[in-house]
Amino acid sequence: MEIKCVMALVRFENGWITISKNPKTPQEATVRFRATDVTASRYRSGTRLRNGYLQFKVPKDLVTQGGKSQRVLREEHRVDFGKDRNAESAQLLAAVENARR
Repeated sequence: MEIKCVMALVRFENGWITISKNPKTPQEATVRFRATDVTASRYRSGTRLRNGYLQFKVPKDLVTQGGKSQRVLREEHRVDFGKDRNAESAQLLAAVENARR
C-alpha cells in the first residue's frame, strides 16, 4: 500500500512502514520502522481548509534511517495529506493497527 502525501510518500508492506520525504526539501530523509514497534498513532482527516495527517510514535532506537539503524532526533513521524487522500490514509492506518495486534 502506497500513499502520496504532501511532500512525502508513505509505504506499508510486509509489516514495515517507510516514509520518504521529498528530496527537494532540506530535510531529505527516508525513515523505516516496523508496524509492531509503533507505540501510538494519530489520524486527522483532511478538509477543504486544512490538510489531514497521520502520525506514528516509535521508540528512537527502533528506526532505520538512510539504510542504517540510527538514533533519530524525533520519535514522532508525521505526514500531511490533502482531503482527496482521506480514504487511503484511513485504510493505511487500519492496516497498521491490524499489524500491531
